[in-house]
Amino acid sequence: MCGCDSGPIPDAEGGNGNSERDESAATKTMNATCPRVSVCMMTWNLEKYAAEAVEGVLRQKTDFPLELVIGDDGSTDRTVEVCSAYARAHPGKIRLLVRDKKLGQLRNFADTLAHCRGEYIALLDGDDHWTSSDKLQRQVKLLEDQRSCAACFSRALVVDEKGNRLGVMPEPRDRKAYLCLADVLRKNTIPTSTVVFRNGAVARFPDWYFSLGYHDWAFFVMLANVGPWAFLDEDMSVYRIRSDSLFQGRGMLQRFQWQVDFYGTISDYVGPAYGHLIREMTAVSYHHMAIECFEKGDLRRAQKYSWECARHLPLRSLLNRRGILLGALHRVLVSLIRRPACVRSIGVDE
Repeated sequence: MCGCDSGPIPDAEGGNGNSERDESAATKTMNATCPRVSVCMMTWNLEKYAAEAVEGVLRQKTDFPLELVIGDDGSTDRTVEVCSAYARAHPGKIRLLVRDKKLGQLRNFADTLAHCRGEYIALLDGDDHWTSSDKLQRQVKLLEDQRSCAACFSRALVVDEKGNRLGVMPEPRDRKAYLCLADVLRKNTIPTSTVVFRNGAVARFPDWYFSLGYHDWAFFVMLANVGPWAFLDEDMSVYRIRSDSLFQGRGMLQRFQWQVDFYGTISDYVGPAYGHLIREMTAVSYHHMAIECFEKGDLRRAQKYSWECARHLPLRSLLNRRGILLGALHRVLVSLIRRPACVRSIGVDE
């Protein structure tokens, strides 16, 4: 079903803050043809990378129409200028949403998705780019062949801001032909800019979504709650890690706290069937927080997070895994009584 008549997700509360550029000639031209795929691209101060991201979309070879919807969240550099030039050059393919006011990363994402009209939606961060010209063609075919799947993704090369290769995501040990909800809950191994999913799979964003640090991960869980993820074991995208990004600007302790918040929030959404897994992964997060504090010499907080690790360990975990978690709990309790340095030896499996 084509999504031309209405978007999959309601506009953010308080209005979307779009300028009149939404109703430009480009928008009116695109209304004549419903795209099969909408590419949802978010930008904010990405003048150095936006052109490469757009070019990767324009290189796609497909037997169906597609559109690129760019949601810019109040860039103060030349990002809008760069994207506007592409929108003028490709009025039947590119639509640029320019905000009158900054929405914030999550609201910008939700609103840009709401403007996507295709039967399928592909995600693209404005500092990443696609390397395979048949990426969309193959991913749409995969979802057509696998009707039970809600979404699909592929491998991505990981590079730094200068383009130096750092690795591949997901790592070999995390590659599976299909991911179920438990897989996605356990660990986020999905590069955002490789994702294609069925429009309407997520009807709307719950209020709690907008409070999370790991919003991509939460969205992937929401899709996995609808159906499994299919995986193409091939490099199709570049995932760029930038030192000035919002995520990289956070310390490791903050990221692990985001994991704790993520599991605490998502627990009610997925239901009690996943309670054991969520408690176990929360314990793992607290374990990492304890180690991080210990290595920084913050022994008081190291002990605090050690206790939280022990408190969240599910009883079933204490009785299996060859006694590893039971031994971890013992060492945590000893560390609280005797000496903080013992926190370093917590042995929770990852």
